[in-house]
Amino acid sequence: MSFLVIEHDMEMVRNVCDRIVVMDSGRVVISGSFQDIVRNSEVMQIYLGRPQ
Repeated sequence: MSFLVIEHDMEMVRNVCDRIVVMDSGRVVISGSFQDIVRNSEVMQIYLGRPQ
């Protein structure tokens, strides 16, 4: 089964999704597991404002 979730609540995303696609300004930044996403420096910069 597949469904689309557009959400910024990362706890909910972590509990519901096996595969995540992060987008910014219409482009795919990364696609992968929750662990792949939270370890990506570009995602951290874009969504959390952390330095790369």
